[in-house]
Amino acid sequence: MKSKIFSLMVLSALALVFLIGFTSAAVDFIPNAFTPTIEQGNSAILSFKISENGYEDLTGITFNTPITFTSGIYSFDSATSVSGAITTLTQNTTSSDMAITINVPIQQQPGVYTGILSLTDLTYSHDIDDLPITLTVTEKSRPTEITECLGIGDSGNLMDLEIEDISIVSGFGEEDNEWVPLDTIEVEIRVENNDRDFDLEDIEISWGLYNTNTQEWIIDDEESDFDLKDGEEETILIEFKLDDPEEFENSDDYVFYVWANAIGEELDNPVCQSVYENIDVIIEKDFLILDDFEIEGISVEDEFYYDLLSCEGTYQLTADIWNIGDSDQEDIEVRIYNADFGIDEVLDIGDIDAFDYESISFEFSIPKGSEEEIWHALEFTIKEDGDIFENDYVEEDAEFQVLFKLENCAFPQAFVGAALDSEAKAGREMVVRTTITNTGAETTNYLVNAFGYSEWASSINIEPRTITLEPGQSRDVLITLDVDRDVSGERLFNIEVLSEGELVMAQPLSVNIEKALLGDIFQDNTLITALIIGIAVILIVIIIILAVRLARK
Repeated sequence: MKSKIFSLMVLSALALVFLIGFTSAAVDFIPNAFTPTIEQGNSAILSFKISENGYEDLTGITFNTPITFTSGIYSFDSATSVSGAITTLTQNTTSSDMAITINVPIQQQPGVYTGILSLTDLTYSHDIDDLPITLTVTEKSRPTEITECLGIGDSGNLMDLEIEDISIVSGFGEEDNEWVPLDTIEVEIRVENNDRDFDLEDIEISWGLYNTNTQEWIIDDEESDFDLKDGEEETILIEFKLDDPEEFENSDDYVFYVWANAIGEELDNPVCQSVYENIDVIIEKDFLILDDFEIEGISVEDEFYYDLLSCEGTYQLTADIWNIGDSDQEDIEVRIYNADFGIDEVLDIGDIDAFDYESISFEFSIPKGSEEEIWHALEFTIKEDGDIFENDYVEEDAEFQVLFKLENCAFPQAFVGAALDSEAKAGREMVVRTTITNTGAETTNYLVNAFGYSEWASSINIEPRTITLEPGQSRDVLITLDVDRDVSGERLFNIEVLSEGELVMAQPLSVNIEKALLGDIFQDNTLITALIIGIAVILIVIIIILAVRLARK
């Protein structure tokens, strides 16, 4: 009897062992549970592996996502997918790391929530353990304005509020949600009236950057009110600059909030919605930049592009050299360079404390004749102890430039045509008709002059001496010279055209002077001619008297 009882006990034990082995899970989760704590509006990444414990290969593996988290009457869905998910697992092996991301809505009620991640082997439907997740949601450190907005709420979902896009207009931030002090940011916000029956009125958009550690606004503002009829939407663009580096700490957390209030004549209560984006503000150890460029007091905007500068102009450029890193910098210099303009100057800056700046000022000139159709650049290089300074964040040399184009750079141009307007004879006035044509691209003042005539002409008259011509326009100028009486043959002189004190054109002119005849001399002097005629008459009278007397004898 005892033998039978013992045998039964052995068989029972073996059966129990068999049943235990049969009911053991084919897959184990590593770890076998999660207990994260997540603040409202934040997220957590949970990494895990799965291990096949000796049954057989698994195929067709799928995960039950999204996961529903519940706490009494409250719930939310999250972890919409598994990153690095596998579909097969070989017997007696462990998978590589996989992960799920749990996002907690900003309006989710604080409390303890539970959810389960499980997987299914579709091929064999093995017994597989679940991965329980016990999630503690804590209240977010958020501004009073957002808390009040959530208290008003929008139970009927009458309004849709979204941050459509965030972009860095200028600065050094490399990601939309990764900003650097002194960056200029643009945010696109969309508001839509979802209701088909009611108009939304006096919609007020407010926004700001909030430090959750200090619980203070870094920047906050609001936009003008507007209305939306049913089914309509409005897009608002806002732009702002992180213009005070001292406001930021590398270890602090920042959130960009947007919230919208609205009322309606047929609504029982106002509505309010809020949205947000988590922002990383980058504070490095070594970070020097040039900012706030101005030329003649006018800000250089749009990524350091300036409009137009005029040749022969002298300009005052100012800028600020900022230390936006958290380490003091010593022995700083700024080199300013442009080969075309002959600019190569080094400004001694000295020391710059963390989150402080020094102003620089520099005067430069643009030479006449510089090319107008291309971008010219003033290049700025920040140096430390003679070496180019390298910024930590962008891992680039601290080099900057101001770009601009030029105008009024061409030298004045003209064409000179000349021809005799009278005979060219010795002892006579000679008139040269000179035609001046503006062949340049701008209206120009010209001064007409002549030289090289002093050896064969005693005086000169130019009429008019100064003229103003539009591009392509022409005008005649008369040059009158008094030719000396003893001159004959080929003679030269030069006509020159000047503008703003610079020689534009010099035109040589050759003339052939005819020798003066006796008749020309008489023609040119009436008194002498009359005197000669008078003497001739007297001589004739004397000759006649003498002839009569001789005849009587």
